[in-house]
Amino acid sequence: MTGTFALRRAIAAVGLLASLTAALLTPSLSSAAGGGVQRMAIRPGSYSIPYSGGGGGGGGSNLVPAFCLDRAADTPGPANDFSSLGAAGAEVLVKFGGESMTLDQAVSRHLVKIRGATVDQLRQTDIHPGIPAPESDLERMIMRETGTHEALSIENLDPQHRPLTLVVQKPAMMTAGAPDHERLAPQDVARALAAEHRTNGELDAQHAVWLLDAIRNAGYGSAGEADSSYRASIARFQRDYGATQTGELDLQTGVMIERHKEMAEIIQDANSGAKGRYRVMHVTRMRDPRSSAIYRVQVGEGAPKMVDSAADLATQADALGRGSGGVVYILMDGENVKRDSQALRASLRAQPQESRTAVVVPSESGVDDLSPIDLFSKIDGDVTVEAIGQPIEAGAGIVEQQIKIDTDDGSITIHAKGKPSWIRRFVDALRSLFSSKSAVAAASYASIIQEARARMAHDLGLSMAEVNREFSVNAQGSQIAEEDRFEERPESLAIAGI
Repeated sequence: MTGTFALRRAIAAVGLLASLTAALLTPSLSSAAGGGVQRMAIRPGSYSIPYSGGGGGGGGSNLVPAFCLDRAADTPGPANDFSSLGAAGAEVLVKFGGESMTLDQAVSRHLVKIRGATVDQLRQTDIHPGIPAPESDLERMIMRETGTHEALSIENLDPQHRPLTLVVQKPAMMTAGAPDHERLAPQDVARALAAEHRTNGELDAQHAVWLLDAIRNAGYGSAGEADSSYRASIARFQRDYGATQTGELDLQTGVMIERHKEMAEIIQDANSGAKGRYRVMHVTRMRDPRSSAIYRVQVGEGAPKMVDSAADLATQADALGRGSGGVVYILMDGENVKRDSQALRASLRAQPQESRTAVVVPSESGVDDLSPIDLFSKIDGDVTVEAIGQPIEAGAGIVEQQIKIDTDDGSITIHAKGKPSWIRRFVDALRSLFSSKSAVAAASYASIIQEARARMAHDLGLSMAEVNREFSVNAQGSQIAEEDRFEERPESLAIAGI
């Protein structure tokens, strides 16, 4: 979708010509996803369109503020005739002096025509002030050929030459003959547009439509479903993502879908870029006590899977890892994450074969505001783990050993202290976890090191109490954090500033 908001930002950043060229090309890239021309809605208000035609019989026209209803479709232009009015035909009022009629009636009597508009036309109005004038003939040509999704052109064709007043009480959909959207049928759009009134403006009409489209894209509901099914599909999304189950579009649901989209894109990108070396699963504890599922599992875009135990989650993760031939990173967050991660690690260690799954818990790092987009770093080169030099005797059968993890974009130095056989097992566990040639970035390396320590204990048949008493790990490096230090202490894991 191209538009004036994006256009104005681009103008400030890279100049008018480049931004307009991008705006002109973008619809051809996005149209494959949705197809056709964007459906539009005029913003509520009262708009005057004078009759200014000359002797040739032409009328007058004005631009009125509007907004698009489809993100993935072509931006309309003057060639697009919005004669398919839908609900707007009966709900929008047209006045010619003392005569009033619906927009449907005015269009059918050829008194009004509605078309798309261009950026150049928009520039000459006060709908979006500040669009700069073209500085060359080429820029002028591009502005005249670039459509906008933020206005429509209303033409007054009244043969009596009367001024026209358009009265829009609430936004309603109109189309330029485009086929129905694959996820949002007209009745779906009408339901979403009503959300602005129902939420007292907390959720504006345009974003309500986009919110519904995103919920459908996440795998909830289908185009044109009955009202009860429509509400049920929204309620299912709200249940799965921890929002209040109202069955209606609201601001809280909007926040949840934005979080879902962000994480889905990150996980999808990580998995598609891994080339089979590793997979990523995002796991969140369900908040709804009425649900039989305990965990929500997301491996990319689309509807999440629901899992009812840590053992089942471990089995799914191991199957995913063996199917892809790589390590599976389980990214865990939500309430009770410490207890859940411990249960999951125990289930993984109980698998009949050696697990290739690592549990990653960002909150263990002590960095509470770590953005999901910072969690994964796909590394193209090898990740090597090696012990440096000879162990140093520390008395009572305990040695100290330096271990180095090298990646393409940094290294970590680990200082381990414990029994020689324990350190060898710890190094083997690190090599196994990093064998995917990918690594968890920044503070989440702490979780990988902790997992290696837990695997060492399992392989040697040790309790974590024994390990906590007799084995310690200290790690530093650019992949941990520039000014941070990782240190394993009994019964705890933390990253603290030096």
